[in-house]
Amino acid sequence: MRDYGIQLGVNPNTIMRSYETMTAAGIIYNKRGIGYFIAPEAKDIVLKQMREEFLEKELPEVVKKMKLLGVGLDEIKKSYEL
Repeated sequence: MRDYGIQLGVNPNTIMRSYETMTAAGIIYNKRGIGYFIAPEAKDIVLKQMREEFLEKELPEVVKKMKLLGVGLDEIKKSYEL
């Protein structure tokens, strides 16, 4: 961890917390004495987290701005061929 932190220019404690967070989320797992590996279901977990963050944080801001500007769903569908 220390060498990795130095290589990235990041505090080793930050690296360790990141690994702990990803392990707790099920994104990576540790094999003692060998190292960390990406979990088979990592992609699904990350996509689920990104989807939740989008729906809870980003989309409400987009909807608010759409209302402010008078942009409707039909206009969005037409512009982006949804």
